[in-house]
Amino acid sequence: MPWHSEYRADASVVHTTFLGQVPPTELRAAAMAGLALAARHGAHLFLTDLRQLEGGHSVFDLYALAESLRDLRVPPTTREALVLPTAPSAASDAGFWETVCRNRGFEVRGFADQSSALDWLRGEVMPASRCAPPVASASPSG
Repeated sequence: MPWHSEYRADASVVHTTFLGQVPPTELRAAAMAGLALAARHGAHLFLTDLRQLEGGHSVFDLYALAESLRDLRVPPTTREALVLPTAPSAASDAGFWETVCRNRGFEVRGFADQSSALDWLRGEVMPASRCAPPVASASPSG
């Protein structure tokens, strides 16, 4: 399995880590597992570690997943902090995911490191220099 999800009581977050190639079916399975963990623990914060993500899915898959999350009526209090991948194409996809989610009313933001991501999830103010720079995102039309 190219992902692992767990609830971290110390931070009150659902923490998912992606590794290597993640096909669309696994991407959806990870999202559903994370939502199930959140429901079980009454959580609304998600920490998604993409540092070792290489790809395995398309922007069309990401778009479809964001649509399905909207259809599932994920609460507006939900926040997801992405620890961004180092692989350029995966980083571009992460930027696309952030944009697609934000366009659907979800609070999603990318960060260069886990500490900054957790600070944002907790609502702690941080200098802009600790946020990841914007990533150029691909669009489904090209």
